[in-house]
Amino acid sequence: MMKKPKEDIRLSTTAEFGTPTEIQEKMSADELMFAVFCIENVAERLKLSGSEVYRLLTERSKILDGYVIPSYDSLHTQDKEYIVNDIIEYMREERLFK
Repeated sequence: MMKKPKEDIRLSTTAEFGTPTEIQEKMSADELMFAVFCIENVAERLKLSGSEVYRLLTERSKILDGYVIPSYDSLHTQDKEYIVNDIIEYMREERLFK
């Protein structure tokens, strides 16, 4: 008798983020790592969770898919401070916070 595998906690938010396959189909591994880098560093600066920032960049705006990922080639050559400031400024322009 085969045991049922335990549910992977990381996959419990599949409905929210898409399946790992869907995410991988949308972007390269480098773009995915860059997106995580951006989300986590913006979250740290704003003192929010990564999940909260992810929602702001995807559900309340299209900043991640409409700006961060398409601009990967030029953005990833900048330093962390520039990238974080740039994304936060865009979030302000979208009125995601004051």
